[in-house]
Amino acid sequence: MRSVAGALAAEQTRAEGEGRSQAGRRWLVLAIILGGAFLVMVAFSTANLAVPSMRRTLGASFGEVELVVAGYVLVYALFLIAGGRLGDLYGRKHVFLAGIAIFTLATAVCGVAPSVPVLVVARAAQGFGAALMYPQFLAIIQVTFEGRDRDIALGLFGSVIGLGMVLGQLLGGAIISLDIAGLSWRPAFLALVPVGAVALAAAALLLDNTRADVAARLDGAGTLALGAALTLFILPLMAGRDAGWPVWMLAALIASLPMFALFLWLERRTASPLLDPGLFRQRAFLVGCLLGVAVMTGLAGFLFITSVTLQIGAGASPLQAGLVQAPLGLAFFAGSLLAPRLVPGLGRHVLSLGYAILLLGVLTTLTAVRASGSSAALVALVPGLIVMGLGLGLGVTPLIGTVLSAVRREQVGAVAGAVPTAFQVGQVCGIALVGLVFFTALGSQPTGASRAVRYLDAYEATLPLLATLAALCLVLVFVLPRAAGVSDNVLLERLPGRVAGLAYSLYFLTGGRVGDRALLALLQHTIEHRTARAEEAPRAPGEFLVHHYVRMGKEDRAWLRYLVEEALARGAGPIPHEAERVRVTALQVDEIRSRQAEGLIDKEFDPAALRLVAFALTSYPLLLPQVVRLATGHNPDSPEFDELWQRLLRQVGARVGHNA
Repeated sequence: MRSVAGALAAEQTRAEGEGRSQAGRRWLVLAIILGGAFLVMVAFSTANLAVPSMRRTLGASFGEVELVVAGYVLVYALFLIAGGRLGDLYGRKHVFLAGIAIFTLATAVCGVAPSVPVLVVARAAQGFGAALMYPQFLAIIQVTFEGRDRDIALGLFGSVIGLGMVLGQLLGGAIISLDIAGLSWRPAFLALVPVGAVALAAAALLLDNTRADVAARLDGAGTLALGAALTLFILPLMAGRDAGWPVWMLAALIASLPMFALFLWLERRTASPLLDPGLFRQRAFLVGCLLGVAVMTGLAGFLFITSVTLQIGAGASPLQAGLVQAPLGLAFFAGSLLAPRLVPGLGRHVLSLGYAILLLGVLTTLTAVRASGSSAALVALVPGLIVMGLGLGLGVTPLIGTVLSAVRREQVGAVAGAVPTAFQVGQVCGIALVGLVFFTALGSQPTGASRAVRYLDAYEATLPLLATLAALCLVLVFVLPRAAGVSDNVLLERLPGRVAGLAYSLYFLTGGRVGDRALLALLQHTIEHRTARAEEAPRAPGEFLVHHYVRMGKEDRAWLRYLVEEALARGAGPIPHEAERVRVTALQVDEIRSRQAEGLIDKEFDPAALRLVAFALTSYPLLLPQVVRLATGHNPDSPEFDELWQRLLRQVGARVGHNA
């Protein structure tokens, strides 16, 4: 007996040790994910600060350095959906490893690039690696963590995305300002190489190669057509002014229109489109895309011309430029944290508040620039930047969830994949269009004026365009449709917690998409708390019904709304993640069976049919509050109705009990 007890104790100790080992391994996996996310965010923000140094050391035109910045974003936007689908098809580990390897190698090439063409190609390759890597982040977190640990992981992930936007400017600015070994901007890229190499080695050792049960095929033709259309449109806007607008560039700009038409034609003919043209028939999707393009055009363009003006016009160092712009990023992160608290009360008009504050921030910055004259006091810009950052946090973070809440239920996954593309395209358009306006205004300045005056005047002439974009966003919020009785934000209100919703929002904001991960997270949360509810339920049938009625009223309102919307959209046909939902229902049917086995419920009842009756009794008041009020004169949330319905549930439970 002692030997058996000893063996059992040893087995228990071994199992506990394995559990601790697996828990430690999960957090190491998260560290890899956070490191990869930080690399992606830093790679974009650092390039803005390096623009003046690149132009000086490589003898590049402004159009060429615009290509250096925008090339990364353009390729990143084009291949994000493909990156997500490749991960679903071939496994997240394999695609993540390929992405981080390409990203790290391309970053090294950026750091040693001898000419502008090499740098542009290397930046494009860097964007391609990021596009392969980034869509895997949330999928890996989803399959690696459960319950409370997943919420913590999502919170850390969202924090790294937000802080990466800020620290990228500060770290990049500091490294460029140090001018290590006389290499100017190059160490800002080379410093990322060892981080990428360590992440690559760790990922090869620790990640599991998970993949989706059902994966959409790649849309190669659509990706190429969209890439060609965007290149034909963007390239002339960036390089045309410096080149004197040659005929071939004007022809390219015109040719982009039939290429966009070809892209839409190809999308109608494929079974797995990159972008379903039918989405444009939904006003929520169309307005959401316009909002995404407008707000990101303003943000990316503003950051680009601000970096150029501060460094070339005002003579600031890269570190000083980063420090001046950092308050915008910090305020953005603060606004992102505040948004989930405001959504339950203000709904979609958190966006209205955000764009109004953004407009105020642009006007404050414009006033500061006009008041500065030719002195270009850097600190004078900070108040306007803080206001702008707060407005952006409120006006950008809830946007994806607000749009998803207003589209038809069967198209949530497609919209969640398509709208982030609008954010990325908006960034490219911002660098091109806002840069075009800025450099055109710069070129029209009197030749005798000082450099500071010329750049500040061009900056002042461009800020009204950014104010117009903020005002357009404010107007578009009122055009965005809203279905009656539906949650205002599918991410911030329906996910397990506001921190998780914030992480998903920031993930989509920066281009991520892996099918309908938000829905999968919601389902997983439902399974987890239904399991806990089943374990806590009283054994007596009447109290069992009351328990579920009370818990449903507290926890399941958003889930019930979702089910009703989906039923109206899909009828009785197949639904997303049906296998996972079967688990939810099976848990509750098993509750009935266990009570029958104990003799608490008469065995003549079919467990599945009785579960339907129990669901109807407990959810009916929440699903049809109007009928409740008309039949009883009470609101479902009133104490009088609550007492009435709990008494009825106990009476019904007594009737189905074996000893009734």
